[in-house]
Amino acid sequence: FVGTAENSYFGLGVSFGNAILAKSCHTLVNSCHILMEAEEGDEELGNQERDFVDPRSFGAAIFQIGGNQQQQRRCNVGVAYGHLDHKSEELREKQMVTALTKLRSFFINTPHVICGDFNTFQKSDCDDLGWQA
Repeated sequence: FVGTAENSYFGLGVSFGNAILAKSCHTLVNSCHILMEAEEGDEELGNQERDFVDPRSFGAAIFQIGGNQQQQRRCNVGVAYGHLDHKSEELREKQMVTALTKLRSFFINTPHVICGDFNTFQKSDCDDLGWQA
């Protein structure tokens, strides 16, 4: 399962995305792609200058796993993956809230794992007072 964002990658107009690679013995039950487009004012979040904000995305899939000739028990398990903004903690939090809200409704009653490139919280993301808090 692959999800992509069109016409952006650091302003170069190149598509990018995330992917889940799984063994073919697992059945894909359902999938979704959550595209988080940049909104007005996003480029001003955080304390780093920028001219644009790339859209970010999350993808999710539910797989049926388990079961073999001796044991026929199968269950569904979910995997979500994403890539958050690299410059602003405020924007990363906004993106994560958006993703979690949508993932919560996608993974109803399905155990799941959320992974990806969440980028790091850095001192340059906030002022001195915020960093000390």
